[in-house]
Amino acid sequence: MTINLERVGGFAGPVGKEVTELDLNSLSRDQAREIQSQLDAVPSGTWGGSFLSPHPKSWDFREALRIQGDGPERHVEFHIDQAPPELAQLVKSVRAKGKRIS
Repeated sequence: MTINLERVGGFAGPVGKEVTELDLNSLSRDQAREIQSQLDAVPSGTWGGSFLSPHPKSWDFREALRIQGDGPERHVEFHIDQAPPELAQLVKSVRAKGKRIS
């Protein structure tokens, strides 16, 4: 399973896109289990939705999370301050353990 986190915005705008990728197969068994547990904790209604600020500021980052493998692709777009807490925790872990690819 691969988790892809795309972050766009802030003062750099679309030019400053940052992509982080996390392949669960590259993690230790304990780390993969931790990420899978966090992923399972994200409410099912989150996927396919968006959690965007009604009045975003120019410095707000817009994020997109994609989960590929182990079933149909799942996707959600959000501003981190509008995301469900379970999603925000997963994003924190992906940033910490993933590899920045752009």
